[in-house]
Amino acid sequence: MGTIVGLEFGEARAIADKVVEALEAHGEKANVAVVDPAGHPLVLYRMPGTPPVTMHLAILKAQQAAHVGRSTRWIRDAVEAGERTPELLAIDAAELVPFAGGVPIFTYTQADRSDVQCVGGVGVSALSEADDEACATAGVELAGFMVSKG
Repeated sequence: MGTIVGLEFGEARAIADKVVEALEAHGEKANVAVVDPAGHPLVLYRMPGTPPVTMHLAILKAQQAAHVGRSTRWIRDAVEAGERTPELLAIDAAELVPFAGGVPIFTYTQADRSDVQCVGGVGVSALSEADDEACATAGVELAGFMVSKG
C-alpha cells in the first residue's frame, strides 16, 4: 500500500493565492478553501464583502472534491442522474453541495510521473457555479497541480 501524500501548507497557500489572483483579475470576490486529502482545512480566505455562509459552502465543496477525487459538478450531476447516491460516495446527504465550484487537487507522486494522487481539494463560493469552478480550476493549474488524473 502506498503512502498518502497531502499538500503542504505552502502549496495550499500558493493555490489559494492563485485563486484570489484569478478572482481579482475579473473584479470578483469569493471565499476560498483549500483542504488536505482528509478534508482538513489548510487555508481559508474570506474576501471582504462576501456572504459569510459562502465560506461554509467553499469548505464543503473542497472537502467533497478531495474525498471523491472529482469536481462537485460531477458529484452533483451523478447524484441528480441517479448514477450515485451521497451514501455511495460517503457523503452525508444533509451536507451534499449541489453546486459546482469544488475541484480535487492532483499531483504526480513519482519523479517518473508513473503515479498520480489526489492531495486535497479547493472550493470557491460566492459567484455563479461556472465562475466558482473556473477560478478554482485556474488556481490549481496556475500553482502547478492538476484537477484530474490526466
